[in-house]
Amino acid sequence: MSQFKDSRIKIQRAEKHLAEFEKLMADFLIKDPARWQGPSIDSKSAPEKHLVLKYEVSVDPLSEESGAIFGDVVHNLRTALDLMACELARRNGESDKSVYFPFCEEAAYLDTMIKEKNFHRAGPKAVALLKKFAPHKGGNIALRAIHDLDMQDKHRSIVPSLISTISPEMHIGQSIVLEATQKPSSIQVIFPNDSVFAGEEIIPILHNLVKVTTGVIEAFEALAQIP
Repeated sequence: MSQFKDSRIKIQRAEKHLAEFEKLMADFLIKDPARWQGPSIDSKSAPEKHLVLKYEVSVDPLSEESGAIFGDVVHNLRTALDLMACELARRNGESDKSVYFPFCEEAAYLDTMIKEKNFHRAGPKAVALLKKFAPHKGGNIALRAIHDLDMQDKHRSIVPSLISTISPEMHIGQSIVLEATQKPSSIQVIFPNDSVFAGEEIIPILHNLVKVTTGVIEAFEALAQIP
């Protein structure tokens, strides 16, 4: 851990927060938070042709700390990248003041952002490697998502949503009517509609973001070992 030790520690913190998040979700789901009431027969569903069974579905609210723990995972990953950028600058004999791992909206703006975030102080080899990671929209989706999720969490806590395996999306605290021939068997924890990865399961993606961040750190570690 002699190289990028601070970044490694941040990744370890992210992993601990992720484990905490997983336990919180497991404890929540094991309590059967969905309330399936019914079924009842819909009398307006053309009974001469068929009958529609309906379930009234309500979902208990998630713990308010779920969004905070989620934010801790993402923020530690984002910070690991910035700490790495600072160490690269120091290793190159440059100041680490105002040095950050750069992200941008489009590939065309990456050179500008590299200079604005002072990542050029890390040296030309580091800059060349950074460009291969394509930390912009339309480039490395997972890597860019770390930045976007971290920025969103700074302005508004990202509260997970719930979805059943055979039902439409269910928002926390709402009651909806589900048309089905059988009760929903389970529910999943997903990203809310106003975030990156909207509708996708949260926990597998968080594990992937940890993996992506670790991969970036390892790539720059290997570069630092090249004379």
